This record gives sequence, structure tokens and C-alpha cells, in this order.
Amino acid sequence: MSDALGGGRRKSGPFPAAGGRLEVALRSGSWSGPYERYEAGDRRIVIGEGGSRYEIALTNRTKHAVEVVASVDGLDVMDGRSASVKKRGYVIPAKSQVVIDGFRISASKVKQFIFGTVDDSAAAKAGAARNVGVIGLAVYDEDEAQARLARLVESQQRSAANPFAASTQ
Repeated sequence: MSDALGGGRRKSGPFPAAGGRLEVALRSGSWSGPYERYEAGDRRIVIGEGGSRYEIALTNRTKHAVEVVASVDGLDVMDGRSASVKKRGYVIPAKSQVVIDGFRISASKVKQFIFGTVDDSAAAKAGAARNVGVIGLAVYDEDEAQARLARLVESQQRSAANPFAASTQ
């Protein structure tokens, strides 16, 4: 595939994304090291072994929170349905990491990401196999003014809270 894209250089370790705001690593689910990749132009190609599990490690390298809307095979990782940049994503605090280990089924359960054939992909089973093998990331910076306002409002709500309001009436 890298040859088809004009050749590529084999590399290992995490790589920068979103203008350097993120560091990304595609890791095996059985060990924490990142898969090797080939770089061809602005594309990174990882070749995994069929049937093996993988996870996506995202590190926020900025001094503020970012929201990352992620897709695998054209499906949103938060709900396993068609991906859209308008959906909600993972909020990653400044200088922190999030590991996405599968499609979110509930707050505590995921359907693991597995390397496989197009026909066996979650996207094909959902009737949308045209983006199999593609991982997408949309990265949004936190609006610092809005975040400060939200923290102020929450602080005011907490200080005005009465945990026993029902029993004093």
C-alpha cells in the first residue's frame, strides 16, 4: 500500500497529528508498544496481523484540553454508528493521554478493535464498508473563555447547593 502511495519509510513509535497538538500511537492490545508504520506523504500505514486486537493511544501535548472525535472504519468510536465530525468525542485534559480500546457499547464496555478483512469488519456488518482500514481524528481546542465561564457557573451552583433541601421544607 505504501508503494501505491509513492513509497514510504518504515518508522516506529508515536507520531504527531493535528499540527503537533496530539501524539498518536496504534498499539497492540497485548503489549503496550506501538505498531511500526510506513509513512507515505501525509499518510501513515500500519500493518496489523489478522485477528489481533489494537488500541489507539492519544496524548494531548497542549496546555489546554482538546476534544477528539475519532472514527475507525468510518464508524464513530463512541457509538459504533456512522462517523461525523458533529458528534461528541473524548475530552483529553492538558498533557494527558486517552486510550481508545474499542467501540463504546456502554460507559464500562467496549467492542474491541480487531485487525481483519473488509468482509469481517464492523463497518461491513453495518452496511458501510467503504472506509475500512481508516482511522480518523477531528481535534477541537477548548474554548478557554467558555470553559472558565462553565467552571464559574458550576462553582456557584455547588456553593449554593443544599443537600438536605427536601428535608427542611
